[in-house]
Amino acid sequence: MCSSDLEDVRERREAERLLIEARDRAQASDRGKSEFLATMSHELRTPLNAIIGYSQMLQEAVTDQDSLEDIRKIESASSDLLRTVDRVLELANAESGKTALTLEPFPVAALVAEVRSENEALAGRRNNLFHVTVAPDVGTMVADRVKIRQILTNLVGNACKFTERGTVTLTVNRVEVGGQPWLSFEVNDTGVGMS
Repeated sequence: MCSSDLEDVRERREAERLLIEARDRAQASDRGKSEFLATMSHELRTPLNAIIGYSQMLQEAVTDQDSLEDIRKIESASSDLLRTVDRVLELANAESGKTALTLEPFPVAALVAEVRSENEALAGRRNNLFHVTVAPDVGTMVADRVKIRQILTNLVGNACKFTERGTVTLTVNRVEVGGQPWLSFEVNDTGVGMS
């Protein structure tokens, strides 16, 4: 092997070493970012839940309509921020490979009521009518309740954001597909639509 071949081998090895170091630094940085996001999200959730809880208690105690409306705005804004924090936490968990499903039975109508409550203010801000129809036979489902709520909230929220002076509808039915019972969640809007 001549000296130029040895030099080529040395350069390749040095390039490989530098690439491995760069990869290791990037992975460490990514882990640090995910850990920071998870910690920060957790730290924000506690005071936001407290604000939401106190605002709900105040709504029960206050009789002045103007004050009641202000307290509802505080609760709505806090709930919006909490949903954003939840999305950041979910993203951090997905990036770190820690996303797992928590399967549990829950009443579908109660979940849909939460989605309705979370999105009514957004629909109203855009002068939209928000209709929710839940078939009486939807019963319970076994799934990851948090993720199902997040999916529905995202779909309804996007429909509300991109519709103005229109109608957003969430319809939930029990259907049969291939002889098996399924639940159908359908979001429709009169907005600009997608290509």
